[in-house]
Amino acid sequence: MNFGPDIKKLSRNPIKNPETNPRVAFALSPPAEKAALILFYTACLHTAFVQPFFEVIPGERSKVLTGIVCLVVFASTLMIRGWRKRFSNLELTICATLVFLIIISGILSSTPGPSLWRGFVISAPALGAFFAARVLIINEAGRKFLVWFCCGLFIPLAILSVIGHFQARNIALYMESDLHPLASRYLLLMFAPITLILTRKKMNVAIGVSLLSLIYFVFYLSSLRSAMLIPVGLAIFFLIFGAVRLKWLVVIAIPLALILFFFFRSLPPQKIGLKYEPAYYRAESYPFALHIIQAHPWFGIGLRAPRDCYLEGYDIKYPYVTKEKFAASLKQTVTSENIYINFIVDLGIPFSMLYFLSIGYITVILFRKARDPSDNCIIPHVAILASLSAGLLHFTVLDGLLHPQVSWYFHLLLGLIPVRDRVESGSENSHC
Repeated sequence: MNFGPDIKKLSRNPIKNPETNPRVAFALSPPAEKAALILFYTACLHTAFVQPFFEVIPGERSKVLTGIVCLVVFASTLMIRGWRKRFSNLELTICATLVFLIIISGILSSTPGPSLWRGFVISAPALGAFFAARVLIINEAGRKFLVWFCCGLFIPLAILSVIGHFQARNIALYMESDLHPLASRYLLLMFAPITLILTRKKMNVAIGVSLLSLIYFVFYLSSLRSAMLIPVGLAIFFLIFGAVRLKWLVVIAIPLALILFFFFRSLPPQKIGLKYEPAYYRAESYPFALHIIQAHPWFGIGLRAPRDCYLEGYDIKYPYVTKEKFAASLKQTVTSENIYINFIVDLGIPFSMLYFLSIGYITVILFRKARDPSDNCIIPHVAILASLSAGLLHFTVLDGLLHPQVSWYFHLLLGLIPVRDRVESGSENSHC
C-alpha cells in the first residue's frame, strides 16, 4: 500500500510537477537530499554576507568558519545516492591532485600552519560549491529556484552597501573589510538577473534590468574602476553572442558613457596617477613574482607566506616607486593581487597549470554551448559564461579565489556547466 503522492498525476499538473515546481521537488526529495539542499543554501547566505564571522582559531586571519560551513556542504553532497555518476574518474583525480598539491605546498612553506589553514579555506568552498551544483542543482525546478534565490540576494546586499557608503564611504562596511571581494561576488551573481533578461518575458526583463542597474549604482559608489569597466565589456560580449541587439546596445551606450565620464571625473587625481599605491604595487608585482617563481617553481612558497625576505638582491623595475615603499606595501598586502600570478608564486607551477587548464577546458565547452542558437536551458550558457568571464577579468586585480566567499560562487558557476551529457535521469535537458 502506497500512501505517498502519485508522481504520474503530479507530472500532468504543471503547478504540482516536481520537475518544474521547486516546492514540490523539495517535498519529494529523499531526506539526505533535503538536508544537503538546506545546507547548500545556508552556505550561499553565509558566503554572500560573510556573516556570522568570528575567529575559530585565535590569531588566524583566514575565514576558517566559512571553510567549515562549505566542508559540511561537501560532506552532505557525498551522502546523496548516485552522486558518483555525475563525475568522471578524471575529474575526481584532478580534484584530489589539486588538494594534495595544496597540502604539500603548505607543509613545505616557511609558515606551514597559516598556509595549511588558508589551503583548507580555499579548498572547502571550491569542492563544496562545485560538487553541490553538479549533484543538487540538476533539474528545472532546482535551477529556477537558484536563479530567484540569487536575485533575492541582491536586494539586502545592495541595501547594506548603500548604507555602508553613506555612513562610512565603504560599501563593504557591514560585510567585510575589503571592497574587491564584495564587487567580485556581485559580478559572479550577475548570472541570475541576466538569466531573467534572457527569458524575454516583460516582468522578468524588468526585474533583471532593475537588478543590474542596482549593481552598477553600487559599483559607482564603490569608486572601483575595474568594477565599473567590466560590465562595459560584458555589453560587447552580449552583442557578439547575439543576446542583445545592436540598437539596444546603442541605447545603453549613451547613458553608460555619461556615467563613466562623471565617475572618472569624480575620482581624486592621485587615484589615476602612476604613483598611486595599487598602480605601482600591481606593476611591480609581475617582475617580483617572477623572481620568487625562479627560486620556488614546483610547490611555491605557501599560501600567503611572507614575501619581504625575497626582496634581498632584487632590483625594483617600476620607475615610480622606491624599494622601501614597495617593501612597506608588500608587508601589508602580501599577495600579488592577481590570482593567476599568486597561485604560481604560492602553490607552484604544477598546481597552477593543472587548475587553470581544467578551468580552460570547462570554459571551452561552455563557450561552444553558448554559441548554440538552440540553447534553451533554464540558466542559459551565455549567462554563466558572462558571469565567469567577469570574475576571471576581475581576478587580474584581485586574488579572488583566496577569499572563500568569492571561491564559493565561482566554483558554483563551474558546477552548473553541463560537461557530461549523460545524467542519471536520462533526460537530455535535465542538467540545463
